[in-house]
Amino acid sequence: MERYLAKNREGDRLYFDEEKAHHHFDVRRRKVGDLIEGSYEGKAYLSKIVSADPFVALIEEEIKGQEGPRAELTLAFSLLRGSHHDLILQKGTELGVSCFRPFFSKRSVASIEKGEEKKKKERMEKIVEMAIEQCHRTRVPEVREAVPFSKLLDEAEGYDLCLLADEGLLGSPDTLLKALESVEKTDPKVILVIGPEGGFERSEAKQALEKDFRPVSLGPSILRAETAALYGAALFSALYEGR
Repeated sequence: MERYLAKNREGDRLYFDEEKAHHHFDVRRRKVGDLIEGSYEGKAYLSKIVSADPFVALIEEEIKGQEGPRAELTLAFSLLRGSHHDLILQKGTELGVSCFRPFFSKRSVASIEKGEEKKKKERMEKIVEMAIEQCHRTRVPEVREAVPFSKLLDEAEGYDLCLLADEGLLGSPDTLLKALESVEKTDPKVILVIGPEGGFERSEAKQALEKDFRPVSLGPSILRAETAALYGAALFSALYEGR
């Protein structure tokens, strides 16, 4: 059954945008009276379509048991070339990431042209929205604007655990698994920072250490940046999903 994110709710009615109306009625060839799953503000509802223009569905019952883990993972990643970061957004959403935080570091190979920040962010949000509808999760991850690495580090306050994927620049770090298991809270708020294709410079790693970030290893293999990000998200999900 199709699931769509509603743009608004009024009483027991969910309202959807024109793009979703086009997909449902013109592409999928569905009709008024069909049942869909509508999602709004973290909750999902079994709903019956009552209007095509505008696209409106009447809530019949709430769908329980899809809230996901209470633990929160912010996945911070250096912007990558082409569409490689699309994979992080799509699969990270499926794995339950709570927030995506792109950033620029000294070895970042991608950038955002001045004046294109809003457009880039909106594109990322669209990828996340499509992934949410596909995987039937209810909590929509936040997509934040790309910032310099130094500003990212200043945001460490408020997290129970701040982790930096490190390739040995700061010695022999603990594994990501060991670091995550060291948290006493059952629903921690964690930020995991993944570097660019060329990794972090030593000065950046030391700067993170000074901001109380804990270096962690992702294993003996050298992973692509997008693989490293999804490895971290999958491990976090495995530990906290269903708790």
